[in-house]
Amino acid sequence: MSCCVFSYCSGEPTAVSSPSSRASANRGVVLLLASSDVLHAIRSPFVNVVLIDVRSAEHFRRSHIEEAICCPCAHELDKELVLRSPAFETIRGKMTPGALSSAFAADKPLKEVGSCVVVYDSCGDTADSCGPAAVLAQMLVDLEMVPEVGRLAGGFQAFQELNAAVT
Repeated sequence: MSCCVFSYCSGEPTAVSSPSSRASANRGVVLLLASSDVLHAIRSPFVNVVLIDVRSAEHFRRSHIEEAICCPCAHELDKELVLRSPAFETIRGKMTPGALSSAFAADKPLKEVGSCVVVYDSCGDTADSCGPAAVLAQMLVDLEMVPEVGRLAGGFQAFQELNAAVT
């Protein structure tokens, strides 16, 4: 697993990689994002954040981040099923290279940067964890479905505690 951790406070990406998978220059990237940064991006008029919730359908029905797409157990899907899945067809080719990095840079965008994907689960990811959101995020990058994808640090619980707009 390979990811970059973005800190809104410093605005500087810090590379974090496991020995088993190092990102190459021509591959996509997985970014670990703070809940506060994701909330800011969702509310920004300059970025379109596509949220993918990999928690169970029951948890999603009870509560989820507004406008999230429910993909329970998406992290367990075979790569071929992901490639053919209608849920993931909505994001294929529609994400803007660099939009995620631009949306979460210290200098927030003042013009449209495009669309990006953020994946979350209930476990709460860290730079070293390999939860369901981390697995799906890496799969999306490996399959070249998105140029970059964000993982929500702290998962849904951290976001829910922060955000009053959770439905």
